Amino acid sequence: MKNKSWSIFDNWNYKVTEKIFYPDWHIFDSMVSTLSLFYKKRYKEFQSLFGRWDKELKLYGGEPSNFNWHNFRPLRLTREEDWSDWLIYLIS
Repeated sequence: MKNKSWSIFDNWNYKVTEKIFYPDWHIFDSMVSTLSLFYKKRYKEFQSLFGRWDKELKLYGGEPSNFNWHNFRPLRLTREEDWSDWLIYLIS
């Protein structure tokens, strides 16, 4: 018959003798704020270049990123309908 009592563990020395080190995660707060400033600067630079290229490409319809591509389907080489859609898109 098995002993179902937990008392067999009473004599074990299970106490932690060394101090548990809990890392300080506050160092990441300064990293996040530094990265945030970096990305804000890069975003301003990007917006400036984006506006410049939109003006440069005005003759061709402007910056392609401004175009609404939701109604445009990619060209699949195996489907004739897709080639027709692309032809209509290019003509219009």
